[in-house]
Amino acid sequence: MKAIRAITFVILMLLALELSLMGQTSEGRISGTVTDSSGAVVSGAKVTIANTATNVSRTVVTTSAGDYTVPNLDPGTYTISAESKGFKKSVSTPVLLEVSREVRVDMKLQPGMVTETMVVTAEGELVDTTNTTLNGVLSNKAISELPVQGRDFQNLLELHPGVQRTPGGGFHTVTSNGNRPDDNNFFIDGADDNDAYYGETVVNDAGVQGTPASFLPLDAIQEFNTQESPSADYGVKPGVVMNIGIKSGTNDIHGTAYYFHRNAAFDARNYFDPAPAPVSALLMHEFGASLGGPIKKDKWFYFVNYEGIRDKVGNPGLTDSPVKTSLIGRVDPNVITPEDYSTQDAVYGPNGCMSDSSCSQLSLSLLPLFLTNPGLTLSQSDPAAINFDFKNKNRGDNLVAKTDYTLTQHHILSARFIYANSDQIEEDTTPLRPDWLSTTSPTTQVFGVSLASTFGSAWSNEVRFSYNRFNEAIFPVDHNVNPSKYGLTTGVTDPRLFGFPRISPGGEFNYMGGNSSWPLYTTPSKTNSFSDTATYTRGKHSIRFGGSFRYGDVDYYRAGYGRGRVDFRHLPDFVDGNVRRWRYLYGDPGRNVSQKSFGFFAQDEFRIRSNVTLNLGVRYDITNPIKDAHNQLANYDPNSPSGIVQVGQGISSPYPTNYNNFSPRVGVAWNVFGNGKTVVRSGFGMIFEQPSIRTFMFNGGGLNLNPSGVPYVDGS
Repeated sequence: MKAIRAITFVILMLLALELSLMGQTSEGRISGTVTDSSGAVVSGAKVTIANTATNVSRTVVTTSAGDYTVPNLDPGTYTISAESKGFKKSVSTPVLLEVSREVRVDMKLQPGMVTETMVVTAEGELVDTTNTTLNGVLSNKAISELPVQGRDFQNLLELHPGVQRTPGGGFHTVTSNGNRPDDNNFFIDGADDNDAYYGETVVNDAGVQGTPASFLPLDAIQEFNTQESPSADYGVKPGVVMNIGIKSGTNDIHGTAYYFHRNAAFDARNYFDPAPAPVSALLMHEFGASLGGPIKKDKWFYFVNYEGIRDKVGNPGLTDSPVKTSLIGRVDPNVITPEDYSTQDAVYGPNGCMSDSSCSQLSLSLLPLFLTNPGLTLSQSDPAAINFDFKNKNRGDNLVAKTDYTLTQHHILSARFIYANSDQIEEDTTPLRPDWLSTTSPTTQVFGVSLASTFGSAWSNEVRFSYNRFNEAIFPVDHNVNPSKYGLTTGVTDPRLFGFPRISPGGEFNYMGGNSSWPLYTTPSKTNSFSDTATYTRGKHSIRFGGSFRYGDVDYYRAGYGRGRVDFRHLPDFVDGNVRRWRYLYGDPGRNVSQKSFGFFAQDEFRIRSNVTLNLGVRYDITNPIKDAHNQLANYDPNSPSGIVQVGQGISSPYPTNYNNFSPRVGVAWNVFGNGKTVVRSGFGMIFEQPSIRTFMFNGGGLNLNPSGVPYVDGS
């Protein structure tokens, strides 16, 4: 019955609306009221909004309440003119419209001839007086001039209240007001920028460690806007909503060229890089150029930006690796047992394995893999401690292209494409050799196209399609080396699991082999989304309504300890071949998982008085359960005798669909003195969260690893 009611509701909405993602937009809007010299409203007045950089203009007519609203405007500088029979034409000075913001400009007409023009100073109100959303905008000047670590735009998010980022960056490091890292909503020019698997931004998504897999050039960003406690236009995630506005071309040709350099000569030593060792390596090059201008003046514009990154960064720190020389006579045997730390003593010492012929030939063959460590280099209490200082090496190339075409005065087409590829070698654990660092070569693609249309003074519409694709595989540098070349017979035959297994030669040391959490393949994770938002202005009401559809899927493979794991208690156990414990991966953890969602919303800004605006909205969202292409997901069913039940073997999905996701939004904004300087806001809202696919599939657990006991048969 619940499903029938929900489907009926959706059908009614589809009949009422155009089938459409979340009403999101990077565009702003300009609104206001036209009055005469006595303060009486002027209905039917002609209002023209003109972009000073492109000369593209929009014209509307005021409502019976004297109000006008012009939505779907690109960020930029605008002039507003108002005219009506019996009054002089009034033209404002330029007004700045920021990303995803509303500027209110009230116009006053003086009696006279329409042929007469009066220029008035009309600055947008510094305080938002019409809605209860907590907005924050970082201007182009701030983005360009503030020093930003790594020129990563995510490091600017902390300038907004409630938003934090873990120092160093990496996977899932941005949080908002205590929400989870994948609860944030990212958009580029209004196009969906959320990764289907990770649930975070696609551009500048994480690489191996803290370095992003791609970089959205700061020179390509016009500005960005953050929203918290948003209107019904936004749903799915309760964290911060971030809208990035990409620069557009204008009637004039503008360009930039830049180069940033940083090296160790300007850096002080950190705590883990003490003298007399050489200062850890640091060499960073970041360079690029941008160009924007007209293809056809007043009509068709372009903007492009390229940015390249080359860097080499050291990793000073403490690594515990077996000592290659004897410690006998160098340490107190009552405090430190030499054969527990030294391979020389563990093999050839008085208590070594050679003394009783207990040596494992396989273990002895692996000893040359340990790098030279003379012992006692960093600590007298920890002979194995040494600073190997392996270096991260990264290359990245990033491209942004955007075009805007004015089809007619009522239709503007815009498209943008972002592409990036990189190569990374980074230290994300504590490896004993440089070939056990981690590496990846990800590619990033984000495409979006939108059509903004106006139909008379009351109606406007914006339809969007977006596609993003993030392809990343993370594994150790030696991932293409068959373990047999190390002299090991691990039983691993899958090339995806090649490389040295995780072997712990003793509890006193870091383990041999690369990061045992890898390999991780999201090759690719991609999302298609379609949305439509309509705006209708009538009297004191400005109503927005629309809907969305989103489809995301990921070709996922993660095999923690997939190369195998062998642990020894101490170094003498290692050279003897006395294993403490081991792990081996059975089965194939690879899955092809998808998820569908759609939603609808309606939002009304009702000016009940000239200084009081009521915000009323409602959303309805449906998020389908994740689905594997071969039904290789399972979950616990308390009503089943077997406990764990596989999809298709008694259940149709791993968990039920929630059809009751109605989200009300209520707010009021009171312009206390009517001058736009003091505003009191209050609001309430509910958001039903759409979990990312990663919520259900992760390293060491998840619905993909639940053993149901049902053998897989490939139907193809």
